Amino acid sequence: MPLCEVATMSLTDYQSLFSMLASAGTTLALIIGGWWSWRLFVRKRISYPRARIEHAVSHKKAFYQKTMLIVDISIANVSEVLLTLRSGKTYVRQLLPIPEDVVHAVQASSIPAKDQAHGWNLVAFQPEDWGDEPLLLEPGEAEHLFYTFFIDANVQTVAIYSYFPYVEQSGLRWFKRQPKQLGWSLTTVHDCHAPDNTAKDRHVQTA
Repeated sequence: MPLCEVATMSLTDYQSLFSMLASAGTTLALIIGGWWSWRLFVRKRISYPRARIEHAVSHKKAFYQKTMLIVDISIANVSEVLLTLRSGKTYVRQLLPIPEDVVHAVQASSIPAKDQAHGWNLVAFQPEDWGDEPLLLEPGEAEHLFYTFFIDANVQTVAIYSYFPYVEQSGLRWFKRQPKQLGWSLTTVHDCHAPDNTAKDRHVQTA
């Protein structure tokens, strides 16, 4: 009797081995592909909404000592997921003539570095609260918010600031690393003493 026996493999055995190796390779490729897709999903924040905010601002002479300021805000969903908005705010602040409080604060160097609204007169304010019926924008959809403000005619230049906070949807929160604050804001400076129909400012921001 021979001390050892040499194992032999038939053609069928080789075919089975190659089949198992091919199956293992396909599984590994799927795992790598899934990991890469997940990495792209997280790094590029595809799971989060992105919005494009646009201001279209114009004005008209209204009645005695009043100017009608017209603000058209466009909100567009430029992401691949649903955009949900429950609230928003639009502020109109006087820049020129420079308010006396700002002049005094500048002379005294007392304006806090982070307080950009310090001393600037608030001449108009428009809040939005959609509450339990939020503004829902599917990918590619847009919504317009149209506001008309009546401000004093002596106000020459204003800054229009709009802010819309992001509301995270329920589900898979353990999977997302949600930042503490997320939202979209836009500021547009407008000259209210320019001739009618010639001062139409457009300002767009995408984030």
